[in-house]
Amino acid sequence: PDTMVLPLADNGGFTDTMEIINTPQASNPAIDGGDGCPQMVGEPVSRDQRGFPRPFLGVCDIGAFEVQPKGIVVVQKETVPLGGAGFLFTGGGFIDLQCDLDGSFVLGDGDSISCTLPLGTYQITENPSATHELTGIDCQGAEIVETNDTTATITLQTDELVTCTFNNNEKYTLTVVKAGAGEGTVTSV
Repeated sequence: PDTMVLPLADNGGFTDTMEIINTPQASNPAIDGGDGCPQMVGEPVSRDQRGFPRPFLGVCDIGAFEVQPKGIVVVQKETVPLGGAGFLFTGGGFIDLQCDLDGSFVLGDGDSISCTLPLGTYQITENPSATHELTGIDCQGAEIVETNDTTATITLQTDELVTCTFNNNEKYTLTVVKAGAGEGTVTSV
């Protein structure tokens, strides 16, 4: 039967997949068309090729792609002055998903990483830097997002494109040395 798939493309994960067309106008035989879920060594495969959970609402879809709602999370870094490098991040909630935001990753000024993900809750934390202070986290495009001093927690909804920018300013040290006799006051503005 015609399984109605799109050409190979980046649909999330580390390899390209052929997305199964899912429209209200057409009934696609690949959706929930599997005879159970694929098996490897006698065990059901619980993830599709992208790392998305399967089955989604019923029987597994035919092929390497499980149809389900998804969104995109983008993490980017900006520093003042420009050119800061080596900022260490930790991602959480990406268990078994093929996404570069999982675990530890490093971004420099102007760098970004994005992942197509199933709906769920994800955390991105910037670890402390010896040379820069995290001055803010700005997340746009999310209906549900919480931020604290170092972490953005995103509850990804259907078709959201969430961009979180972590902003840092370089730390400076001012050293004042007394020269000569007398007393004085140092004031910072």
